[in-house]
Amino acid sequence: MKRQFGSILTRLSVGNSITVTEHYVLSMLVDSLPDHAKNIVERQFELYDIMQREVDGRALIFFVCKKVIGNPVSVPLLSGSKLEDYPLISGTFSIKGEPKKLHAKLHVVHGRVFCLKLSFSIKHLREIQYIQLIKIKEVWRSNLPIHC
Repeated sequence: MKRQFGSILTRLSVGNSITVTEHYVLSMLVDSLPDHAKNIVERQFELYDIMQREVDGRALIFFVCKKVIGNPVSVPLLSGSKLEDYPLISGTFSIKGEPKKLHAKLHVVHGRVFCLKLSFSIKHLREIQYIQLIKIKEVWRSNLPIHC
């Protein structure tokens, strides 16, 4: 999965990049999805061109802004849920030197991954060797059809 979103110009002006540690957490969650859902989510991230970080660093929000010849880009959707907004997958991570566990959750809105929510900001961490996945919770099981 990519770490930078948008053009070089937007990355310079808005800072559309996620850190190595945020990328690691996001990748671990996506890699833990069943194949069908994982393929859709990975395709969604290929199409996203804007990422915004909440001021406190505890959420990353992803968007598609670009158009192809005047038409909006068609994003593949996770379908089958009766809910418009639901958690897809969550994980618990330990961080070396940090007494609290990091809880991370991917949220879906209208069939597309919209947000990575974190229990606290990790943008200051520079090395992924400090983060270890402890547990994955397959929240999608209660929100999507079993074939996912």
